[in-house]
Amino acid sequence: MIVTPTDAEILRAVRRVHDLERRHEELRAQLESMDEARGPEDVAEQNRCGEAMAATAETLLIESVYALEEIGLSLAARAVEVTAAAEGITLPRAAAHREHAAASPEPSVPPAGRRRAGVRRVARRLPGVR
Repeated sequence: MIVTPTDAEILRAVRRVHDLERRHEELRAQLESMDEARGPEDVAEQNRCGEAMAATAETLLIESVYALEEIGLSLAARAVEVTAAAEGITLPRAAAHREHAAASPEPSVPPAGRRRAGVRRVARRLPGVR
């Protein structure tokens, strides 16, 4: 049986992703406006902004997977999950971890040796992928 999400559920999921996308774009614009660092303070601010942008991009990928799953687009969610895994981003599955991941600026990058195995494991779940 296919469960169809309500309009409110779809709106909630899309708003979460949209808010993160807007924040990422704000950080990108801020970083672009600092293209010429003049001193150590400028370089430090560029680094802070770049790190915040990277953390937001990671959270955006993770939340995109959850939002797509919530509205029933599981194949699209798997595609985003494969992209995240290729970037070394692991997706926490427990609800408590999901809320923590959304609020945490710290990336959840696995050790280099585990990165490739995660991609294969996710890819196996996709139909037609070996």
